[in-house]
Amino acid sequence: MFGLFRACGPEAVENSGPILVWFRRDLRLADNPALSWAADTGRPVIPVFVLEAGDYGGASRWWLHGSLSALGKALERLNSRLILRRGPAVRTIATLAQETKAAAIARLSGARDGKIEAHCRENGMAPRSASLLLEPWTVRTVQGSP
Repeated sequence: MFGLFRACGPEAVENSGPILVWFRRDLRLADNPALSWAADTGRPVIPVFVLEAGDYGGASRWWLHGSLSALGKALERLNSRLILRRGPAVRTIATLAQETKAAAIARLSGARDGKIEAHCRENGMAPRSASLLLEPWTVRTVQGSP
């Protein structure tokens, strides 16, 4: 298995699989809400970063390389490792979730993550924004509309 973060927390997910923590622009361990939530479930945590095709300039590539290297080393000190994947993020995360039989994916935010959220629900996984107070799809007016 990949490295483990272990912690006990009150919030449980439905199945016994690991939690994918999708690192995107926030490449830090300290004060990371998605990582904290995942660790608090008491389940194995799989940290992942997906590099999508894009026009990265020299400075961006330099920053990303250094930041991913530092994140990887920090995770190794915690007996874990960063999983690096390349490709379209939605498809890549969905495939990794199936490969690992993930119980949840932490770090959902933004419009394109609606596809990941739908994939989670269709496959019995718990989507989790982790950095939000409430999940956007759970907030309703008195009349029941979003």
